[in-house]
Amino acid sequence: MRNLAAAGLIATLATLTAGEALAHGEKAQEAFLRMRGVHWFDTQIGPITVSVNDEITVTGKFMPSQAWPEHIPKPDVAFLNIGVPGPSFVRLKSEVNGVNMVNSTSFALGGVYEYKVVLKARRPDRYHVHPLINVYNAGPLVGPGIWVDVEGRFQDYSHTVTTIAGDEVELETYNLGTIYSWHMFWMAAGVAWLVYWIFFRGRQLMPRYRQVRKLGDDADDMITPRDRKLAVGVYVATLLVVAYGFFSTEAKHPNTIPLQTGRVKVEPLPVPDQSVEVRVERASYEIPGRDLTINVEVTNNTGSTVQVGEFATANVRFINNEVLDLKPVDSHDLIAPSGLRITGDAIPAGESRSITLHASDAMWETQRLSRLIYDPDSRFAGVLFFFDEDGNKHAAEIYGPMLPTFEASS
Repeated sequence: MRNLAAAGLIATLATLTAGEALAHGEKAQEAFLRMRGVHWFDTQIGPITVSVNDEITVTGKFMPSQAWPEHIPKPDVAFLNIGVPGPSFVRLKSEVNGVNMVNSTSFALGGVYEYKVVLKARRPDRYHVHPLINVYNAGPLVGPGIWVDVEGRFQDYSHTVTTIAGDEVELETYNLGTIYSWHMFWMAAGVAWLVYWIFFRGRQLMPRYRQVRKLGDDADDMITPRDRKLAVGVYVATLLVVAYGFFSTEAKHPNTIPLQTGRVKVEPLPVPDQSVEVRVERASYEIPGRDLTINVEVTNNTGSTVQVGEFATANVRFINNEVLDLKPVDSHDLIAPSGLRITGDAIPAGESRSITLHASDAMWETQRLSRLIYDPDSRFAGVLFFFDEDGNKHAAEIYGPMLPTFEASS
């Protein structure tokens, strides 16, 4: 009891002294999983200021990495979702490559997918909204997030839909009375069962538990005929209540559709015939300088001169400011405006050139990506974005082993 009281006091003090939690949880995910899981790009979330009942749209593209970790289940069973704190939004529509995403699907490694999710604001507050993919037996793979402010009053929220029978129902309050009644009934049944063992069996709940642990297989001898009769009565009563609930619901709602558990098939976007091919020659991470150096050979098949404008990995975007003028939307937008330096010339059409990429920024540390060098499989992955003379963007994934360097370069 003293230990329990001490634990309760510590929990109370922690609650009273805790400040506002602004972390989003992305950093807690292993660096190799963020870097070699799913590449997100062209993410757009807006509008970022709405009122209750307004809609926001989340769009963009993603690519499951070809360097997917071998010990993590592949996205053979996956579901497009949105990461927000609690039921703050309602999803009205979601699709991948134009296919409705009510069901799960599978995504091919190296394939590019375009998605769209429409949300309806439900609760007023400030939320960090992320696209994410839930992978069976692997968990959520979170995309980049944007802060969204929801104004208004929760009491004004409404979500009316039309059923297959043509009835209009308000989902926010539909059948709440029935839901509360059943929850209270089963809670009361559970409490009554505990009350019997605590008060009507001589306060034997914990003593009997210790005796059962002590006796092991011989603990069945402790069960009296009275206990058996009560257990049989509770068992029969439970079956009767469940049967009543089933048949009464069936009579009230004869036309129902069960929850759908099948999977749909989504093909990746077609790969353009004219593209940029990239081969990684060497990659190293300089620990003191927080600099990832990648030597690559680029073959330009686009028909126009191209330059590297961006390197994206683990939701961090390293920008070559000589090609792109891109600034963070807020302090949580993971963009390094001048974090990418290129050693080498632009690549003319039809030619191959060797260039060196330097992705440098403090976000290697603040986003806990530098821990990758301590993994037994120290490999990186990301997407290079090339821009031609007409402003068209061409994406190419790069990946390979990464060697750490413990001394700063001169």
